[in-house]
Amino acid sequence: MTFSQLVAQFIGLINQVVLLLTGVLLVLFFYGLVRYLYNSNDTADRSKHRDYLIWGLVAIFLAVSVMGVLRVLCVSFFNNPDCRPTQSLSTPGPLVEAIHSA
Repeated sequence: MTFSQLVAQFIGLINQVVLLLTGVLLVLFFYGLVRYLYNSNDTADRSKHRDYLIWGLVAIFLAVSVMGVLRVLCVSFFNNPDCRPTQSLSTPGPLVEAIHSA
């Protein structure tokens, strides 16, 4: 196993964990939304659940951003948008080619 394949597998693993975390965050966000709508008459609970929804959106945004950064790394260095070792990783990505041609 080459270093490229090892890094690609590691990035792919991180991407799968972040994808699972994003799913959990979405479930928690919708749970908070239901609680917010259910307790719409109580001002204190509504404020607490509104903060919960805002932080949920921030967490979802960060998780999706991490997936985007990992995809950019995979395309730039390995020319492999999925970072899956089933594709040939022997061809360098466009960033590596640009560095070598300079």
